[in-house]
Amino acid sequence: MSHFEGGSIILCDFLVNINDPLIACFIGHKKIKDEKLVYERVLKIVEELVADDVKYFIFGSKSSFNTLCYKVVSELRDKKYPFIKRVFANCDHHVYPEVYQRLIDSMYEYSYFSQKVKNAGGNKYIFRNQDMIDKSDVVIFYYDESYKKDIMTTKNRRLSFVQKSGTGMAFEYAKKNNKKIINIFNLIC
Repeated sequence: MSHFEGGSIILCDFLVNINDPLIACFIGHKKIKDEKLVYERVLKIVEELVADDVKYFIFGSKSSFNTLCYKVVSELRDKKYPFIKRVFANCDHHVYPEVYQRLIDSMYEYSYFSQKVKNAGGNKYIFRNQDMIDKSDVVIFYYDESYKKDIMTTKNRRLSFVQKSGTGMAFEYAKKNNKKIINIFNLIC
């Protein structure tokens, strides 16, 4: 198993510039509507990206959108494009139990841990997403721009304002950094 490090990918003892093979990542809300339609759109987009020379697909964790995209890329890798690579963007810097690490190793060709995440505490997913965006040429989102996340305070008490979700913050970061953005949510509504 190789790992992303810094601005390069370590592949079998040689460095490949991060900009040589094109890279895409997936970021989306925890829950998705109309899973079948989203699956079809992601399938079409991933095939188009592979035709445009995207070879690496970076995945985070803990969202239905991420799981669906992993399924699409894995099926395409198994059936049609054995050269595409799945990359796990780990946001936990601790060493995993051996059983969990074997699972990661069996699911992804590569994994990496961003140093941006190391001291991020509860914001680790925000910094992990930013790192995924930084490493990618294309960012595929499932982002409902009207979605706002209530901020909870103490037990059963809500503040009177809302904030963007982690996906919303990542979307703004990608726009600010002039990344190519494909928002699946807009393609199905």
